[in-house]
Amino acid sequence: MDGEDSAGRRVRGIARRRFLGGAGLGAAALTVGAPLFGRGAAALAAPLPIGYFHTQGAQILDAGNSPVRLAGVNWYGFECNSMVPGGLSYETLDYICQQVVNLGFNLIRLPYSIQAVQSNPPIDSYLDANADLQGRTVLEIMDAVIATAGRYGLKVVLGDHRSEAGWSYESNGLWYTQLYPESVWLSTWGVLVQRYQNNSTVIGCDLRNEPAAPPADSSAWPQNGGSLWGYGDPNATGYPRDWASAAEVAGNYLLSLNPDLLIFAEGVRYDPAGPIFNGSNYLYWPGGNLVGVGEAGGGRPAPRPLTLSVPNRLVYTAHDYGTDMFSGLAWCQLGTTASTPDACRGIWDQTWGYIAQQEIAPVWIGEFGTPNGYKPNDNTPPEYYTDVNNVNPQGNWFSYLVQYIKDHNINWCYWALNGTQSEAPGRDPSQPDWYGVLDPTWTAPASQPMMSKLSMIQQNS
Repeated sequence: MDGEDSAGRRVRGIARRRFLGGAGLGAAALTVGAPLFGRGAAALAAPLPIGYFHTQGAQILDAGNSPVRLAGVNWYGFECNSMVPGGLSYETLDYICQQVVNLGFNLIRLPYSIQAVQSNPPIDSYLDANADLQGRTVLEIMDAVIATAGRYGLKVVLGDHRSEAGWSYESNGLWYTQLYPESVWLSTWGVLVQRYQNNSTVIGCDLRNEPAAPPADSSAWPQNGGSLWGYGDPNATGYPRDWASAAEVAGNYLLSLNPDLLIFAEGVRYDPAGPIFNGSNYLYWPGGNLVGVGEAGGGRPAPRPLTLSVPNRLVYTAHDYGTDMFSGLAWCQLGTTASTPDACRGIWDQTWGYIAQQEIAPVWIGEFGTPNGYKPNDNTPPEYYTDVNNVNPQGNWFSYLVQYIKDHNINWCYWALNGTQSEAPGRDPSQPDWYGVLDPTWTAPASQPMMSKLSMIQQNS
């Protein structure tokens, strides 16, 4: 995810009381009763079954071959400069994991940076509510997060979010950087897979966050234009950009270490085959464009699905965001023929929905989200970000996407759990995350309309 622009600075030991009063935070947090959201409340979604999972057609199945659906939430921070999940200054690991269950989720996507794993420093900041974790290394804290999630019946998908610690996707749009080449990307995954070798709380690996072409920064090394799906190599720079081939290599390597894992492969941003809207080919959200799995285009003479060495382990994963993050979204604009649910569905059918509909493989929406009422200098009622309306196209987009996920029984993972930002460039840990499920105290939902809408796809997950 990207798009937040508060000034980043290091803040140690932030206390919950900093947020009481809510000055300058936009809409106030909603108070929601204990029956759904309080400590010890009953979960909307039953815990996922024990053991590892596998796939068949568009479904993810448990060890007994019964279908499951991943209804997750992203808990970020390991990938940021703080190198620790957010919220641990406010509440204990146990409390936060209990909240995840109470809020109706059954899985956590846990982003990390290669730098965090490779350097593995001891952490003594942002842990005020977890004294037992202070001074532990990044990997020891990750151990504790995964162990606690497992005790609450939650599953975990690890996600390589970026190479250097920071925020959002890598600026060169690739799965490697000059400091952390492809070999280090693979070896870092190897460290984690072997570390959790016999721990079925960790069910899978999201190979790389949001490969992108064009990249965020065209001047970033190696200036080869970023990631493409199934074509683009060889190229003048000599540095690879065929993300489909790289994902296949990485997936097969990880399955050689643990053949029970699910391998989650994201898409790219640009594909010459689409998506096509009103006759034009549009850029998509980074990581969200999976047209190339089933369509030819550009230098790719035929569709390029992935083939892994262990069958029934592949899940395609897409990220999707609306007009709040991408104001130029052509297929969701008020007052036009593009504002209908069919306009959005036509795009989703092209970019990633067809993969599930044709039973090529399961699809997991690894990130999507909407503002929660804490956006700075924005008094928009939260329901205008979640429900169909004639004021804010973001609400239409979000409502249409939730309905699409429900209609097609798609797996999903909301961005994000975090009530506050984590330390990174352009981020301020003293400020709320306005896409967070939790409010800035980490004790209650930030937006009742958001949770009401998500409950539509949490039932029977």
